Formats: sequence, C-alpha cells, structure tokens
Amino acid sequence: MNSSRCASLCSIDVKRDALEWKKKALWTFAAISFITPVLASILIFIFQGKETTFNDHQLSLVLLTFSAILLFCSFISVFRAVAIRGRVDLYIHAVIGEHTGNFKDYDKKTHAQGLLYCTVRNTALNDHIALFVKNAQILLVLAASCFAVGAVFLGLLNAHSMCP
Repeated sequence: MNSSRCASLCSIDVKRDALEWKKKALWTFAAISFITPVLASILIFIFQGKETTFNDHQLSLVLLTFSAILLFCSFISVFRAVAIRGRVDLYIHAVIGEHTGNFKDYDKKTHAQGLLYCTVRNTALNDHIALFVKNAQILLVLAASCFAVGAVFLGLLNAHSMCP
C-alpha cells in the first residue's frame, strides 16, 4: 500500500466521524437535561398528593423511579462519550529519533505504517465513542418510555380520583 493511499485513509473522514459522534452525544445530553427536571417535578407531585393512598401510586412510582435510574445510566454513558480524548497523529518522533535527536531517514514504508497505525487507533476510538453514544440513546429511549407510561398512568389515576 503506498504512502498517499495511507494518507488519504488518515485524513478528514476519521476526524469527521469523531465530530459526528460528539454532536450526537451532546444532543443526547441535552435531551437528558430536558427530561430530568420534568421527572423530578412529577415525583414530587406524587408525594404531595394527599387525596389518594400510596398504594394507588405504586405503579406510577415504580415506572418513574425506573425511568430516573435509566436516565442516570444514560447520563453516565453520554458523559463518558464526551470525556474521551486522545486522538493519535504523527508528531515529532515520526521525523526525529527519540533517543538520538537526529533526523530520521525518510522511508515511505515507515511513514505509511505510522499513518495506518494512527488510522486504526482513531477508528477504534470512534467506535468506542459510538458504542457509548448508542448505549446512552437506547437508555434515554427506555427512560422516556417508562416516564411517559408512568406520567399517563398518574394522570389517569388523578383524573379518576377527581371525578365525582
């Protein structure tokens, strides 16, 4: 494989993939930030309702608590995805020897190996970020589903208790 082909593999595509996953992670973080206060206010509403007994709210409380746990796990996953650093590029040691301090002789094979190494490491890093973002999105969807079912059940329960 020639050096120009290796350079094209190590170009903008790998960096662009990392930016796309970071944008998705930040979107997921924004969704978590929106759902969390609404979930907290509904949980407070459950404990302040004095017209019904605690047993009436059990299913809603279980669903909303499970939603809060899933939301917390989603937050941890998206925070981990955003916190990953450590991109690999060819730096000074690709041109100057570490121990000698002298310039290395240019070799296309060594340069191509260095570029391939960087590409493989950066692609693995992108895959790692993608895994955390996908897990955060799945947990967020599950949390939102439990939240919606729990909130609807709570609304139906309160509407039923208000009817004469």
